[in-house]
Amino acid sequence: MIKRLIFLMLVISSFKVQAQTKAIELGDVYYDYFQYDEAIKNYEQALLSAKPADMPYLYRQIAYCHQYSFRYIKAEEFYTKLIQDNIDLTPEDHLDFGKMLKLNGKYEQAKEQFQKFNELKKNASSLATIHINSIDWAMKNKDVVKPAQIYVTDLNINGQCLGYALFEGGMIYARSDTKKPVGTMPIFDLDYALISDSIHFTAGDPILKQIDFEANEGAPSINRMGSLLYFNANATKLKNGKVRKVGGTEISEESVSNFKIYVSLNQENQFVKIQELPFNDNKYNCVHPAISDDGNTLYFASDMPGGYGGLDLYMVRRNSEGTWGSPVNLGTTVNTAENELFPFIYKDRIYFSSKGLNGYGGYDIYTAKVALSGIPASPQNMGKPFNSHRDDLAYITYENGRYGYFSSNRENNEGKDQVYFFHDLTFDPIPEAPVTEIRKDTLQAPVASEPKPQITKAPVVTPVPTPTPTPAPKPVAPVTKQAPPIVKQATPAIITPSAPTVQQPQRSRQEIEELYLAKKFNHGHFMLNSINFDEAYQTTLDTLVKAYKLIPTLRIEISGHADARGPSAYNQTLSLRRAKKIKSFLVSHGVPSGKVIVRGYGETQLLNQCSDGVDCSDQEHAINRRVEIKMIR
Repeated sequence: MIKRLIFLMLVISSFKVQAQTKAIELGDVYYDYFQYDEAIKNYEQALLSAKPADMPYLYRQIAYCHQYSFRYIKAEEFYTKLIQDNIDLTPEDHLDFGKMLKLNGKYEQAKEQFQKFNELKKNASSLATIHINSIDWAMKNKDVVKPAQIYVTDLNINGQCLGYALFEGGMIYARSDTKKPVGTMPIFDLDYALISDSIHFTAGDPILKQIDFEANEGAPSINRMGSLLYFNANATKLKNGKVRKVGGTEISEESVSNFKIYVSLNQENQFVKIQELPFNDNKYNCVHPAISDDGNTLYFASDMPGGYGGLDLYMVRRNSEGTWGSPVNLGTTVNTAENELFPFIYKDRIYFSSKGLNGYGGYDIYTAKVALSGIPASPQNMGKPFNSHRDDLAYITYENGRYGYFSSNRENNEGKDQVYFFHDLTFDPIPEAPVTEIRKDTLQAPVASEPKPQITKAPVVTPVPTPTPTPAPKPVAPVTKQAPPIVKQATPAIITPSAPTVQQPQRSRQEIEELYLAKKFNHGHFMLNSINFDEAYQTTLDTLVKAYKLIPTLRIEISGHADARGPSAYNQTLSLRRAKKIKSFLVSHGVPSGKVIVRGYGETQLLNQCSDGVDCSDQEHAINRRVEIKMIR
């Protein structure tokens, strides 16, 4: 009887381990394809029976999912559990935890985590120091509020803000409830709404029906005459129609291509003849276009090579023949190691959002005067109430800066942005007292001591005629309803000694095992910001699969690495995803998932001198973008 009970307990335990492994595996697949809500469900299921060794990974993955879904309170909760367990921590865990605390307004606690990161990294010039300086600035300026009133609008973006542009008494914007989502990931579509009275919107005419990409559209920008609409878009395609099976569940392998910038011509109030701009490239993203008043300079954000980290701001000029030149980086005065997004040009000023300059939380809104060269001077934080300890984005203005719109997720913890209308009292003829209260109720009147602002009429953008019409780009083939090509990335060829032949009858099993334990397999290399390995590397992986099947008592350890460009926390995540990509290949070719161990080391184990601040070529950086594989007992 006792033996039977022990047997049943072992069987139940085995089922639990298998269920937990499948839940983690399935969660990883959802995570790799940006299905964060589904990933969380599986990771939390795995937590119910997780071994202590798996707890840090699960806490970290769930925190990432909430962080990338802009649910910062929940992300903080799981980073707290990770830090409290104090097992298998990395310096980047403290960095990420500090970022969440900062986004939740917990400045002193955030500083402690950033300082811990610096202690572990022994690097006083790190990204954590930038955040510490930013917190010091925020605490010094926490009570400074500019004379402005803001109101929540009822514009239904249904998720995250992807920008907007005023046009003909209305607004072109992106919303996510008109297209079928990819799993739980929303897909955004450009739409048009009429402005009733600055904060209320109604449905407008279908002026954008010819702009019909399969996936995301957003970031509209209209030229001064209203004749050209710039926007960015990408498209989603099935990978050869293949379906991945994980734990008995079928998941389509879908790939989202890079964002590119397009322009569309306004003909009789219909935007048609969509054209791709020539400086786009399959190897990087170009997003958030903003056209200048004269129509001859376009500002945008991109992660193209040669930047300072993440997305940088660029400008590109159009010559007298109507063709675009080469993009120019706006330099370190504006760009940082973090992302810079949503440029907007109004007269002689640029407005944009950044995570890397002194600010109150995540993204703050900044402004700078633009020189005749097009390059901005030193930017200034727009201050409160435009900025908060959360993400503040997509600032646009009119009427000499008196009125405008921006978006923020300051009023909720579910990762949803809202669009705000503002009335900047600085530009009123008679100065009024600063307003220190931000009203959540869109219809709530200002506090009793202040006169109600006159904002009952809808702002109208009237096309302003100019002596010379803005030249349109030369025609190219239309790309309506067509996905931009999926990037197929090459891998630098680095040759190391090949693996020994599997069939060695003259050697004993123990000798073969020792041979593979000592073997260093070829490194797999990757393009910048990519997790896809070159097809040529499959030869090494095929050899590895054969070796495992010959010696199934051994395990396989995959270590992912990244170069030093970009934020260290991002590189940590990217390196782990690279290792997991190799694991997926091995598992799909018969290696049991439990026999493959993945680790991500980020930029902590560089093979050369190319650390932060060192000037290196892409070929030198490429050596560090790798996975290393070995067999272990």
